[in-house]
Amino acid sequence: MERGNDRNATFYNELRGMAARLNQMAEHLDQESDLLVIGGDAEEGEFSVDLLDGLAPQLVADILKSVARQSGGGGNADSFWPDMASEVVRNVAVVSRAFDLTVKGLEWKKEHGERPYSLAFIYQLAMSPDTLLEVVLKGIKDTVETDFEVISEYVTPELFDAIKFLSDTWLPMTPATQDGIKVNISKILGPFAGDVVLRRRFASGNGASLADNPQLLAKLARTHFSVLEFGVAARLMNVFLTTLLMSAAIHRVKASKANPRASN
Repeated sequence: MERGNDRNATFYNELRGMAARLNQMAEHLDQESDLLVIGGDAEEGEFSVDLLDGLAPQLVADILKSVARQSGGGGNADSFWPDMASEVVRNVAVVSRAFDLTVKGLEWKKEHGERPYSLAFIYQLAMSPDTLLEVVLKGIKDTVETDFEVISEYVTPELFDAIKFLSDTWLPMTPATQDGIKVNISKILGPFAGDVVLRRRFASGNGASLADNPQLLAKLARTHFSVLEFGVAARLMNVFLTTLLMSAAIHRVKASKANPRASN
């Protein structure tokens, strides 16, 4: 067995052991009804999550690059492609987040069932920039001109820099260079696009928010997807979920300090 497979099997066994211990803990504490399972089976009551909820584009890109390096190696000698893929994803995420608030962005969600600020849309925009980017940029421009307050939060130097990068650097790249970068993006995001359940429940932006979600307060949570079954997608979801849960906990602590009576 290859070392990479050894690592995956070890990681899976650790997760399986943790899930079993969490189940035992819930049973021991008579809190089985408070055990929340995050997974792909809606019929079993498993919980779906918006993986990008409240996360900045830079953090999204950093998570993707980190998981890609852990999954596929990649030392300093061959860092160009993953670094460029991360830069493209970051800039695509910046414009996707702004587009998410526009009229055209809302129409996109209604028509396609996916939010623009989601892993699925970011992947699609990165892989087909020439056909979709024009729609996105026009939607942002029209909203800035007609209803600026709706999008003002994200009309920042970061957005202008992202538009410039995508228009002046990404689109004009030679097909061979673009293809090399797309291969790296596809390695990490392709599994979400190709799996209907993962895409709908975790990569579409339609899952629930973990911040201030009453279903998560005072509950134990575990995940129900394995690295052996879903590969890099499972590893990526675990990192995103850990980040989201930490962010939600920090948000609740800050909220309780700002309003001590609400926490009593």
